[in-house]
Amino acid sequence: MRNLGGGAFGPVPIPLLIFAIVALAMGLLLNKTELGLSLRLLGTNETAARFSGIGVRRALIKTYAISGLLAAIAGLIMIARANSASPD
Repeated sequence: MRNLGGGAFGPVPIPLLIFAIVALAMGLLLNKTELGLSLRLLGTNETAARFSGIGVRRALIKTYAISGLLAAIAGLIMIARANSASPD
């Protein structure tokens, strides 16, 4: 767990690698999937998105789930950096 917050893969820190992977995944999600289009429409005008046939409630639930997952990843990195979850 300690390597997650302060380790390195060659000269590149592991948190930077995690950031790059998450940023790439989110970029693909938002630009290449139906969910990404739904989120863009939902962010622009919720009523228009609803009339366009987008499941607004389902898109919001997916958005909050993704946000929670990203917050959990950030929390794990912060715990690893602070060494606050060591069993010692």
